[in-house]
Amino acid sequence: MRKPLPLLVLLAALTLLAFGCSDGPAQGNPALPSGFTDARIPGAEFSAYLYVSQGTPLSIPTRWFGDLASTQAIPTFAALGDSVGVRNAFLGVGPTIDHYAGSVAFNGEPEADAAVRLANSRALTQAWRTGADFGIAYGQGDWLDAAKNALQASDAKPFSEAYADSWKLLRMAPSSPPNKPVAAGFAKVEGDFLEQAATRAGVSLSGVGSALGLLKVAQVAFVAYADGDLSVRDDVGPAYFKEHGASALAVMKSGYPGSLQGFLLNTFAEQAGMEKGNQVAGQDVLTRDLGDAYLIVKSIGNVVFMAIASEKTGAEKLMEAVLKQQG
Repeated sequence: MRKPLPLLVLLAALTLLAFGCSDGPAQGNPALPSGFTDARIPGAEFSAYLYVSQGTPLSIPTRWFGDLASTQAIPTFAALGDSVGVRNAFLGVGPTIDHYAGSVAFNGEPEADAAVRLANSRALTQAWRTGADFGIAYGQGDWLDAAKNALQASDAKPFSEAYADSWKLLRMAPSSPPNKPVAAGFAKVEGDFLEQAATRAGVSLSGVGSALGLLKVAQVAFVAYADGDLSVRDDVGPAYFKEHGASALAVMKSGYPGSLQGFLLNTFAEQAGMEKGNQVAGQDVLTRDLGDAYLIVKSIGNVVFMAIASEKTGAEKLMEAVLKQQG
């Protein structure tokens, strides 16, 4: 009769690989944008979600809603300037980055009404308002009508219920970050979506997004921070982010157990062009100078934290807040 010991050892090893042997990061009460936990999310199929609020009115360019010049002859638009104030906003991305739907809470009904008329002058757009709240859906095909119907329905849920897995990741963000949270949300990691979104914001991830496939990351939860109140301009990009001390933390869970993360991170670091040998708060981290931004990566168990900022010190302070909270 064959002795059972080798078989038991093999089973124990397989169990270790399957479930890992280290605890994951602790969840807490993260600092999030004003109103984030109370915001209601429609039941649309979103591949990414972004909520923006700084607790004070946020000025955004009017031209984002449509061509203001084409409506100057209409009396209703005479008092609408180049920018307009909003209290908060959210944007959900559909099957591609060029399909989106969202809501904007304006300071008053006249601004919301003007935004609706501006937006409806654009092709592939459906816009409406309820009081001072403006809704918009943009795209083609069945998704456009489905998104609009979802936004107008009464079955919206808080983020913690609508995206429970992403909420667990968000709860690992620091409760005392170095700067004020102004935006938060999640994004699914599919194809080159993350790199497309970063490129439109003027930041080149240059292979970092695609390298996440090595870690079997399905989604990313994130919080964005600034060192003061924002006033959004048309020229949002690296210079704007630097001016406002912008930074962001992305939290993601690998599909592999924590026991394999060391090996996988080495491969990730090579493919993503990350450097080894640097430390934050006495712990080893991966780093990369992206030119217009600085990136720091740290793995705890099978959860990966990425801090990115316009300056190296900004990324270090944000990662330090994460590591100190995790002990």
